[in-house]
Amino acid sequence: MGSADWMPRNLDRRVEIMFPVEDEILKSQVKHILDVQLSDTLKAYEMTDDGSYVRIKPSRGKKPVGAQDTFCKEAKKNNEPEIDFFKKRTFVPILANEVLDE
Repeated sequence: MGSADWMPRNLDRRVEIMFPVEDEILKSQVKHILDVQLSDTLKAYEMTDDGSYVRIKPSRGKKPVGAQDTFCKEAKKNNEPEIDFFKKRTFVPILANEVLDE
């Protein structure tokens, strides 16, 4: 993995870090992230032959895909036990007169 901007100015005058992803679980997670990003139809643009960009419209009858929304839903689902734990915690402030009474 590394920067997708492999232009001479970046390779000659900057430090570019590239590294292999060898772990199979990590490879599948990276592929999933790329698949979701490439299937995004809500904020996606496509470059045309003349170099201009046009907004991608969802195919008729297909549900629009938003990468950010997809990743938020996945994060919530994957962390439900932690979210439930923190929802049960409540903050109870100590009032100034309670501190003085002690």
